[in-house]
Amino acid sequence: MRAENGKIRLYIKIYRSKKDKNINLIIIHNRNNKKDIIKTMHRNKTKIYLKKLMYTENIQKIKIVKIVNRKIQINKKLHSAGWLYFPRHRYAVGVAFFGDKGIVASPYIPSAYAWFIPLDSPIIYLLDADVADFY
Repeated sequence: MRAENGKIRLYIKIYRSKKDKNINLIIIHNRNNKKDIIKTMHRNKTKIYLKKLMYTENIQKIKIVKIVNRKIQINKKLHSAGWLYFPRHRYAVGVAFFGDKGIVASPYIPSAYAWFIPLDSPIIYLLDADVADFY
């Protein structure tokens, strides 16, 4: 299966386990940076995972207004945890937002604009990034 999500081109192969017929092995190959993700999951949840992988509409572009130490302020109100992804620098930082303020894992932010990727979305955007996350 071939999937295109924006500029990311993915090749997905699904294998069924020989020992347990209810388990699928999903191999996701990213052609842009030559990295693979291997997931093992129950057969019933495979379609749900692939549907979330194809339609990631909950990713938002945000502007960072101010950052002091590990406290961050943005221009939108969000109530979730996830990553701030800076595609030009290939850098991702773990973050938790409570309204327009939040806590970030690293005080280093390379630019004023970032993509916010929630925790429940697939991490295909973070394949080629250096991730700084909470311990």
